[in-house]
Amino acid sequence: MMAIFMSRIKSPMYLSDRSIDLSFWKKPANSKELISFKVFRHILISAIFLASVITSGCHYKAHQTAPNSFSEKGDIHIKISGLRNDRGQVIASLFANDKGFPTEVDLSLLTIHKDIQEGKAEVLFRDIPYGYYAVCILHDENLDGEMKTTLLGTPLEGFSFSGQPDYFLGRPRFKDSRFILISSERELELSMRYETGRMDRQKASRSKKLAI
Repeated sequence: MMAIFMSRIKSPMYLSDRSIDLSFWKKPANSKELISFKVFRHILISAIFLASVITSGCHYKAHQTAPNSFSEKGDIHIKISGLRNDRGQVIASLFANDKGFPTEVDLSLLTIHKDIQEGKAEVLFRDIPYGYYAVCILHDENLDGEMKTTLLGTPLEGFSFSGQPDYFLGRPRFKDSRFILISSERELELSMRYETGRMDRQKASRSKKLAI
């Protein structure tokens, strides 16, 4: 009844000679009609009030529970092991995309320098928005802020990447090293890699073969 009644009411600016007749709102002629009118009016007002409360409550609940992924943040805790000595520092760079990854630290989201203790180091990136990231680690033994290499480009200092990507030639790609942050804290354990150690083993192996 309320829905039918409300659908028929028009704003005063749209009322015309053919508009609905609201004469039933006039005071009834006898007591019986007066009682019926008061009961109807009470029911109508109560129904409208209840509908407005339910509607506003639904809007409030939807606003309160709607997720806001852009405001979600967490910490990235990196534990680094396998450093061959405590000289220099560890340089950890956090990238949010493939631009500059992994060597151009100026294009990283954040870069942190940490001291080394007993062949280990820990880095904490705080308040990072949820999303995909990749980390590269450099053992900067000579404190020059960059990777020391041979003339052929072979790394002479230690390095590591999130995801521990498999590669033989060239740099690892962002998509192969990335991970996702979707919680208040994400912990990564990375082990350092030294190409000089591999070259030393290869030289030792060749020396043994020549000796035989």
